Amino acid sequence: MIDSRWFSTDYDYSGPAEVVFQDPHAEFFGPASVGPDEYGRPIVQITVERSSPPISDGFDLAEIQLGSHTHPDGVKVITLGGGAWNRARVTVRGKEGVFKSTPGWEYRFSDMPSDKPLTLRLNPTNSEYTAAVAARERFLVLPLSGFVSELPHHLQLIRGHPLDIQGGPDSFAARCIPFQVNGEMAFIQQLPGVAEGSVGIKPWGGETILTAVAVVPIADSAMTDPWGWFLNVFLRLLDFATGSEVGTPWIEVRDEDGCLLRRLHLAINQGQHRSEGYAALRGAIHWQNGEFLTNALSSAEAREPFFSIALGHCYKAGVKGLSIGDQLAHIVRALECLCTRYSFGKQDLTDGLTPELKNAVGDVLEGASAEIRKLASTMADPSRDQIARIAERARSAAQKDRYFGLAVKSLVSHFGLLDSEVLGPYFQANPGPGGRGWVESLSYYRGAVFHEGYIDLDSPGPPVGEVLGFIFHLHDLLVRILLKIIGYRGMYQPRSIRGNAAQTADWFGRGVNVEAILRVPTMGIK
Repeated sequence: MIDSRWFSTDYDYSGPAEVVFQDPHAEFFGPASVGPDEYGRPIVQITVERSSPPISDGFDLAEIQLGSHTHPDGVKVITLGGGAWNRARVTVRGKEGVFKSTPGWEYRFSDMPSDKPLTLRLNPTNSEYTAAVAARERFLVLPLSGFVSELPHHLQLIRGHPLDIQGGPDSFAARCIPFQVNGEMAFIQQLPGVAEGSVGIKPWGGETILTAVAVVPIADSAMTDPWGWFLNVFLRLLDFATGSEVGTPWIEVRDEDGCLLRRLHLAINQGQHRSEGYAALRGAIHWQNGEFLTNALSSAEAREPFFSIALGHCYKAGVKGLSIGDQLAHIVRALECLCTRYSFGKQDLTDGLTPELKNAVGDVLEGASAEIRKLASTMADPSRDQIARIAERARSAAQKDRYFGLAVKSLVSHFGLLDSEVLGPYFQANPGPGGRGWVESLSYYRGAVFHEGYIDLDSPGPPVGEVLGFIFHLHDLLVRILLKIIGYRGMYQPRSIRGNAAQTADWFGRGVNVEAILRVPTMGIK
């Protein structure tokens, strides 16, 4: 258990309880204990004192859980395994507040008949505790699991804050990341003991490891919506930054003085965490001033669905143990999501050509189409229709097309990055697979994972180190685009640089050692 002046991983909502089953309707009453399970999720244990309708045997319980129908001979029949399991919601009225769950299927009765009182155990997946206190909702508090990063020392910034874990105004804060939400200070603070080398704290004995607490001022009411933009974006930002799947056992809503008003039990990403993946902000130097979170949470584009989707794929592409093909698949899906959002999903193949060249290409294609139509006119069905379709395709060959390489090139230019300008000449001198340039190689590797299903490293072709270098650079390019979207100008750790580094999103440009970036040492493998 973790205890501080205000924060605790333990809770007890015990009191008189009422459980209501939906269809068929039934009610159970009795004293209940409510406390955390091995993942911090609430467990409700009720000793049934009375019920409506009364329960006399196991058949009555089965009828409530599964429903029944009357056979033509007048006998009640329960169909085991064929009907819908009845849902139940629970309300527990404690001394200091009320605990309520939404209807759910996660419950179990004790056996009947028995010489002991009937008991009912519920494991609600979505529930809320509301304190008997009327006050303005001021702060969100998220205990964080899986948040592993080197945090800077900011000993003075949160001293005296009502939600500083360490205590009163004379205490010294543990490592923390300060950032801004709507011009007000927010912070992520390490739990006591974590900064001294511990990987985290297991407060409930299960797999959940708590490492930090996030305290965020409520800038708008939508932030308290567990299914709204804030929680989704905030946790995905932390995944992206740390290379670890970050979760929370619950969300707390507190007042100006730090007193608990509500606790929303959601248990997001609890259990065994994926960790030790690529972390875009893994060092204290990357977290300085909290600019990354400040910019992201104030960005209008970051609140759109595409951004959290791309963030999720970017994080998953760096998960430890993923195959080369799976890494590339996540990177491509993220880039295609971004290309669609910024209207680069289709390209005009004549874009950038002079009017003279456009006309020349059009004349050649028109002539080719006419010749194919002549050929079609000499054919019988069904060949005639097939060849006529080819003629039409030849005529429109220079119009809009879906070409991944060109789409990424346009996306890169849109955000002012120089990768195309640097890698175009490099691939002319050092061609990719089958003599391809950089743009063509982008489409080639996309096709390998989405059409062939894998990257064939056994056939003749680029060495494994060059394939890895291509993928690592493409992943880094995705990271830089995401940083550009939120306007982040601070430091990050490029994946394509081996060893610790602190670069801005504009670091890849003329003068970089492209050879060192695109050729990863593989200890002699191919």
